[in-house]
Amino acid sequence: MRPLARNWSFTPPIRDTRLTFAATIRHEIPVVITTLGITRELTDAVHSYGGLVFHDATTMNHAKKALDANADGIIAVCGGAGGNASTYNPFAFVTELRKIAGGKMIILAGAVSNGQSVAGAIAAGADLVSIGTRFISTQESMAPVEQKTMICESDIDDIIYTAEVSGIGASFLAQTRNRLIIRPRSAGRPCGISHVSAQTIDRRMASCHKRTFVRLVNSGVVGSGSDQLFLDIT
Repeated sequence: MRPLARNWSFTPPIRDTRLTFAATIRHEIPVVITTLGITRELTDAVHSYGGLVFHDATTMNHAKKALDANADGIIAVCGGAGGNASTYNPFAFVTELRKIAGGKMIILAGAVSNGQSVAGAIAAGADLVSIGTRFISTQESMAPVEQKTMICESDIDDIIYTAEVSGIGASFLAQTRNRLIIRPRSAGRPCGISHVSAQTIDRRMASCHKRTFVRLVNSGVVGSGSDQLFLDIT
């Protein structure tokens, strides 16, 4: 199987979630990343064909639920992560997770953007790192040019953490608070809002198998990683 992964958020509309689940299993996507929810039904289905499931956790409670659902690893989404994030210090979070994870994989996410950060993740005890925002401004990224430019021109003082947007704590660039970014492929529709057919989802899954790079598309909200790459640091 090619190194392809599906980033999957358990958010409404429920119909789209069910269609995506069916297509993910049908095409035997080798790596599934879940956020805002996880079920044993999902992990069992992915494990049935040899796939792996990793779960975004912003709290210890989320991590425990993912382990109970038999996830293969926890993505510790720490303070500094783009999009949905926690306020946890990465060193403290990884240390706490090690006490309950057993032999499960721990992936550190949040404020990882260079070699020094990766070295810090190794020292903290992480198995892998998840890098997202760093790749938004690459040529391969499908993010709007406006979004890429905004990220390159921003610094740490432009980042705000709030739950006012979706009810869940997340990091955003302050410049995006009062406007929506429209993605080119869904012109006229605010990013992150989509209602697609089973045929469309099926077609997208099938086409992904033909690509030679890993592309995990998130909601498209500025601040969340449009492209993510997992780096083995062991």
